[in-house]
Amino acid sequence: LKGKLTFPVVIKPARSRVRTHQGYISTGVSYAQSETDLLQQIEALPEEIFPILLQERIDGPGVGVFACYDHGKPIAWFAHKRIREKPPSGGVSVLRESAPLDPNAVAHAEKLLTSLNWHGVAMVEFKRDNRDGSLRLMETNARFWGSLQLAIDAGVDFPRLLVEVAQGQHPALAGHYRIGVRSRWFWGDLDALLQILLRSRTSLNLPESHPGRLKSLWDFIQFWDRNTREEIFRMDDPRPFLLESRRWLTGS
Repeated sequence: LKGKLTFPVVIKPARSRVRTHQGYISTGVSYAQSETDLLQQIEALPEEIFPILLQERIDGPGVGVFACYDHGKPIAWFAHKRIREKPPSGGVSVLRESAPLDPNAVAHAEKLLTSLNWHGVAMVEFKRDNRDGSLRLMETNARFWGSLQLAIDAGVDFPRLLVEVAQGQHPALAGHYRIGVRSRWFWGDLDALLQILLRSRTSLNLPESHPGRLKSLWDFIQFWDRNTREEIFRMDDPRPFLLESRRWLTGS
């Protein structure tokens, strides 16, 4: 490994949940500060978690583009910016906002997906390197993403488009969507806040630019933004939120 990796290094399991002899376990991203630290963490991982991905840690905002393709032809694009994440150092977005498409991100994603003759939905995720502003490819997911509801709320109905593609209807390229629409995953957002309040910045691997505890608490309690919709709680069907609330409160 010597000379091949730049530390700190991100240790990212290929799957978020894996099956073991004791049942399913959840995985998560961790960070290694040195070669010794990296080897110790790898040796401590259950064998079922492998394969894992090792990446240089890039300090900068995430830039994701979402797409639906019809046999190598893009029919829809969408983008959002991450405002808060779980864990706070970088992970699943818990508050995000629909954003204009980044031309460079779309160009890179389109080159990749078109060359693969992509068919279906995809999320192509980058990090914008604060050192030089360049985009660094993080991963490509061939499935719906956790913040799918935001795209629908903003005007891009990816599930409908995917059904039409599956039925061979060849839908036309989707039009513009609304910018500035926000979606919040309440319980995930609360998890992230509790980590910030109860753990140190060092243990959370937070960059210097991350807000402190008081600012994070103040941002969390801003419930009156009319542009923000709850991802899970909907007045016309509150049952998913009630079920998730019960599971969060009971730990089941």
